Amino acid sequence: MNKMRKTILIALISLAVLAAGFLSLALANSGNIVLGVKTAGVILGGKNQEEAQAILREKAANFQNQKIVFLFEGERIEITPNSLGFSINADQTIKEAAAFGKNKNPAIASINQIYSLIFGQKVPLDYSLDNKKFNEALKTILSGETPAVNARFLFNSQNQDFEIISERSGQVINRQKLTQDIFENIDRFSNSPIVLALVQDNPRITRKILESKKEEAKKLADRAPITLRAENLSWQIERQQLADWIAVEKNALGMSSLTLREDEIKDLLSSLVPAVNHEPVNAKLAWNQEKIEAFVPSQDGKKLDIEKSAQEIKKEILDEKTEIYLRIDSMPAEINDENIETLGLNSLLGRGESDFAGSSYNRSQNIKVGATKLNGVLLKPGQEFSFGDAIGEISQQTGYLTEIVIKKNQLIPEYGGGICQVSTTVFRAAVNSGMKITQRHPHAFVVSYYNPIGFDATVYPPNPDLKFINDTPGHLLIQSKIEGTKITFEFYGTADGRETKVIGPKILESKPDGSMKTVITQEIWRDGVLERKNPFYSNYKSPSLYAKPSASPTPTPSPSVPPTTTQ
Repeated sequence: MNKMRKTILIALISLAVLAAGFLSLALANSGNIVLGVKTAGVILGGKNQEEAQAILREKAANFQNQKIVFLFEGERIEITPNSLGFSINADQTIKEAAAFGKNKNPAIASINQIYSLIFGQKVPLDYSLDNKKFNEALKTILSGETPAVNARFLFNSQNQDFEIISERSGQVINRQKLTQDIFENIDRFSNSPIVLALVQDNPRITRKILESKKEEAKKLADRAPITLRAENLSWQIERQQLADWIAVEKNALGMSSLTLREDEIKDLLSSLVPAVNHEPVNAKLAWNQEKIEAFVPSQDGKKLDIEKSAQEIKKEILDEKTEIYLRIDSMPAEINDENIETLGLNSLLGRGESDFAGSSYNRSQNIKVGATKLNGVLLKPGQEFSFGDAIGEISQQTGYLTEIVIKKNQLIPEYGGGICQVSTTVFRAAVNSGMKITQRHPHAFVVSYYNPIGFDATVYPPNPDLKFINDTPGHLLIQSKIEGTKITFEFYGTADGRETKVIGPKILESKPDGSMKTVITQEIWRDGVLERKNPFYSNYKSPSLYAKPSASPTPTPSPSVPPTTTQ
């Protein structure tokens, strides 16, 4: 009886100790990562998530910038994990670590916690890999390889026969082992040197294979000339070029067959692009009697599909075809007769006017050329207008004459003088239409052509520029017209309830030497509430500071290269 009691007592004590152990372990792990859990050699067990995150983030950041050393035949190649394309997700790793041993089933949770305490539990490091960066880095690592070279045909143009260049064996780095070693280093936060192992690389195509295909290759070359067609254009592939394309390949079953080198076919097709491709041209629109119309119809664009055309050429030639049509993709114009009504061009939003009376013939001509170039410009909702981009190159070749411009504190003749009459009028139209002006510069001094004073905008592409944003819900059409010496720009678009008020120009300061300060203010109102207020200040200097041109001005010698500064 005493012996039985003793046994029972021992059992009860053992159970109590075990229960106490379970309870102590559960308490120790409560709110913390389970004891024994680690990742990449970093101990996480016993720490709360915030502590573990801080530790792992620091370890990961340090490791990302440590260099992994690759050893190859006495050379060292050093690359950081970051340069290899690895990005370690410390927070996700901690999240997975914190979830271990916290199963809803208490029995399973206890077993996992005990296992972790005794044997330890490794949680995989969570990371992502940028395959593009990884492959680029591998190119550096693999630069010391000498890959095998396949045997190949060489067509002799003198005797019109194929010669055979023999194959050559090589040695390459064991890619499978290399990749495995890199991943093991990442998983352990280790920068242990990785020794690059070489393996034999044997050619797939041998002289013997080519000799068996030589007669077949000659017959294939004899099918030249091959005609390539693209709509009304055509090109001939002569025997020499076709022969240079011929090669031999092996399929997955090891069977050999003739093929054509697609990379060389693509090189040829790339040379045809300028003749085939052309960009789509949007319809030129105009407001005509309360309606938008296309006064110049749209033109769809064309684009040579090099990839599909190369595949088609290869297939058709191997199928004994001698006339092949290239794959041409149509690129519809964004603005055409069919979608004009969807652009929201239903209202005159505002106009700007100026008068260039007294201008020379050259200045008047430049104004007309510039106004014509901007007529019909169409802006998408949210698109920023740049006067410099829209007007394009200003040179003799684009129709401009020499006239006086303000440049580097001087008045000198250059192609396009007077174009600021156009930019000033566009600025006025943009302000009056309620557009959001993002860049505007006043002239260096007061110019009589731009009255009222303070409502002007100087430009000299690319800078200074005039810019504004079409912040209406629809497209915006810019239309110009010149009647006598009066130039007008009108903006058509979608009326969205805004009301634009222009206050001024107001002269803030005026001095006897002609210098002056002014301000003009654009106010945008909606439903009786002021929504936006934009003042435009001008600080004009004295005209006497600017030297007048000589009696015999010399045009700019290189009009196609714009000067770097102007006013």
